Order: sequence, then C-alpha cells, then structure tokens
Amino acid sequence: MGNKKPSNERGNVRYLWVLVGAYLLYLAYRQIQLLLRGEVTQPGETAVCVVSGAAFAGVGVWVIWREWRAWRCAQTHKDDPETCSDETPDEAEGVEEGGTEGKP
Repeated sequence: MGNKKPSNERGNVRYLWVLVGAYLLYLAYRQIQLLLRGEVTQPGETAVCVVSGAAFAGVGVWVIWREWRAWRCAQTHKDDPETCSDETPDEAEGVEEGGTEGKP
C-alpha cells in the first residue's frame, strides 16, 4: 500500500537532463572557441574540434528538446500522466474532439 512514489520524482530527473544538455552545449561552445582563437594548430585537431563540437551541440539540443517536450506533455496531461504519447498536441486534440483518424 505504501509503495507509491513521490509525484515530483520525474520532475527532479528532468532538471538533471536539462543540466546535461546545457553542459553539452557548453562543451560545444568551448570546442568552437578553441578553433576561433587559433589555439588548435594541427589539422587533425581541427577536425576533432569540428566533429566533437557538432556532436556535442546536436546531442545537447536533442536532450533539451526531448525534456521540454516531456514537460509540455506533463503540463497538458496533469490529470492523467499515463495518457502522454509521442503525438503532437494538435494531433491529440483532433482525436479527443471526436475526430476520426484516416477517415474523410
């Protein structure tokens, strides 16, 4: 009976993932900054800085976007968080209003 988890547990994990995404964006900034300052001298180092900066930026943006989407879904479905899905809010609203999917 007392096995219920705290309701804010997912919220705390969400903040951690946002921090991870922000740190990855910071690492991408630092890699690009090394290039712009001219601190990278070897051609191989230049390629590593470009590839790692792009990878850090891409993953950082993806992590933050994913958590923002999860937060938005949680705000939309406060009453029943189990109803959150990968649908966009517009698609979900059309189905909830009695619309039919795939039928004219």
